[in-house]
Amino acid sequence: MDMDEEVIEYKKYLKASQIEHVKEMLEGIQSRDVTMDSIVDLIDHYVVINNTADPRYTAFLNLYRAASIASPYADDKQFNLLAPFSTLTGSISFCCFLILVDVFTESDVQGFGPTFPPTGKRGSTPQA
Repeated sequence: MDMDEEVIEYKKYLKASQIEHVKEMLEGIQSRDVTMDSIVDLIDHYVVINNTADPRYTAFLNLYRAASIASPYADDKQFNLLAPFSTLTGSISFCCFLILVDVFTESDVQGFGPTFPPTGKRGSTPQA
């Protein structure tokens, strides 16, 4: 088998009890002690002790960390124009990371969408 043809098998990263603990922490994410960074650090701790890291996990972890690195500079006047982009990118990469490690499932993600009443016609413009 060629190196290019090598198939990487991905395992579960977290145990069910660890996923439940992360979900409990997500409920308090607005508090001082619970941040996106602290949740990612906890997940990374679990993955390290579970010995389940792989290239996909490492790539998503690095993506989150790179996207959130600009956050401390949000008060800098020169950075003000980029702050919303940094916040959005960090939030999206955080959600992608949580999906990867099975904290969010497909049905959870489907429930994130807006809950507008159906209009009855596909592609129709809502009436005021």
